[in-house]
Amino acid sequence: MKEPRLCALRLEGFAYDTPGAYFVTACTFRRKAIFGEVSSTGVVNQSVQGQITRVTWESLPTRCPGVALDTFVVMPDHFHGILWLGKNESVGAALASPSLTLSKVMRTFKSISAREINMRTISDISPIWQRSFCDRVIRTERELDAAREYILNNPMALALDRQIVAQ
Repeated sequence: MKEPRLCALRLEGFAYDTPGAYFVTACTFRRKAIFGEVSSTGVVNQSVQGQITRVTWESLPTRCPGVALDTFVVMPDHFHGILWLGKNESVGAALASPSLTLSKVMRTFKSISAREINMRTISDISPIWQRSFCDRVIRTERELDAAREYILNNPMALALDRQIVAQ
């Protein structure tokens, strides 16, 4: 069964090795809630698979020199994060490695986390991730602040949505 496309894959004409900040989202295959659960108070309780995903994300700067991490959250069925390409962590930074692209970083993250989940847990979860990922190029400090706020508030928003549906 072919999966539906979640978003436009890439910003047309943009070079994804451009230094700067990127807001990324990756979803689990068929949106299975394998990374944990969100409590009614908005706290994410990560499963072993969620913990592996978090640790893999946190290891990206050592696996992909030139990457720096910002705000992120592992949700039950998806992941949101902000990452920086290039040495300078300011919007519009310059001089990233020409071989470092957003796609390579996300491919590394998804493949290593999937491999670790499959090796370290007894589960029949395969595949772990949906194909591709969504991204947003962050161009201003205002966009950066909005992305950070969205990520930080995502667990509580899910908890509130569930409370509304339950009523």
